[in-house]
Amino acid sequence: MKYLSKIWLMTIFVTPIIYWPINIYINDDSFLNLTEYLPVLFATIFGSLILSLPTFIFLNLILEKMISLKYSHSKIKLIISLVGLFGVQLTLFILDSSLFSSISGLTLLMVYSLMIVVSSIAFNIESSIKNSTYG
Repeated sequence: MKYLSKIWLMTIFVTPIIYWPINIYINDDSFLNLTEYLPVLFATIFGSLILSLPTFIFLNLILEKMISLKYSHSKIKLIISLVGLFGVQLTLFILDSSLFSSISGLTLLMVYSLMIVVSSIAFNIESSIKNSTYG
């Protein structure tokens, strides 16, 4: 669970911090001052927390099953990344399918996807396997 919690938190907190400046640059908007940026950032983080919860609950179920079946660490990380990517795409599609036809929406999808893949590779899965009910 620690492994997925780290991925989830990294995705929730880092993605908006990376995405919003890129989005402002892409759309050639004037950069918001900090008092305008922070509420948008916090709203994005809160929205990400709520919207990504079903995906990460599902990922936890998958992780527990893979640990019980004694999958290799690399296979677990690959499957978590792929299912996480699909979950993010599905969530964003359900939220607003027009995101897939705009540069801003595709940028958001790419940043979320990048954060899932990078964090799933970077974080150590050992603690989750040791603390698992199946480990």
